[in-house]
Amino acid sequence: MDRRNVVTYFWLDDRVRNLPAAERYLFLYLISNPHSHISGIYQLTLKTIAYETGLAPKRIPGMIRSLVESNRIEFDAEANIVFVRNMIRYQASGIRDFRAAAKHVKRLPTNRLTEQFLSLYPEIKTALNEQAPTEKSTRWDYPEDFSRWWKLYPWKTKKRRALVAWRKLSPDSQLVERMMLAITEQILSSHFIGSNHKDYTPHPATWLNDARWEDLPRWIFRDVDRQGKVIRVRNLRPETPDEWAAHREWVRISMDCILNGEETPMNPLNRSR
Repeated sequence: MDRRNVVTYFWLDDRVRNLPAAERYLFLYLISNPHSHISGIYQLTLKTIAYETGLAPKRIPGMIRSLVESNRIEFDAEANIVFVRNMIRYQASGIRDFRAAAKHVKRLPTNRLTEQFLSLYPEIKTALNEQAPTEKSTRWDYPEDFSRWWKLYPWKTKKRRALVAWRKLSPDSQLVERMMLAITEQILSSHFIGSNHKDYTPHPATWLNDARWEDLPRWIFRDVDRQGKVIRVRNLRPETPDEWAAHREWVRISMDCILNGEETPMNPLNRSR
């Protein structure tokens, strides 16, 4: 549960003591309600104020105006934004809180009070300008090369762990191309299918960490019926230079087909054997 600091001098401050009792109660509510923020600027509707304080809804707009005129708060009625002017001085205690306030301000809907708040507290504006990109906005941004490889990889699981492995590997364009062709070839040659016909495809991160693009393909080709049942298993390893050339071309074309969501062409060796 969040906490808000209210110093004992609050009740001795002439600016507070001169307020009518109901406005004093409302002012204290604006400092300590569960929707408030240490920055003092946050979103709050008049309906919520009425519900949580028990004050008459018809009285609240006039009480808000009175607090605005006495320079205690600012209120944007269109965006329902409250700004308790001196609140952050009593709630924040260092750069960590300033950064939290800057992060909070960025998430507020468009309103006319944010600029006023930042001009009154330049330290928050500085934290806003210098704020490091958040984890949510950058840490899981997927590079284009990674996304293409991921689209090829047959087991879509633990994508973020795979991204960590990818960044650690930091492959150049040549290695990316090699990895793309390798996983395509492994898919086409049933590389991770065991003799019991079970799929032993590793986790994507494991494939990257273990440099599985260096595996030698097993060259096993399985014929299946319409129900997916294996009816024949053959070894289709290329042998002649012409077969190797046809094989490499087939792998490259198949890679493009998988990326485009198209059916892969028949293995050229399947026609001749």
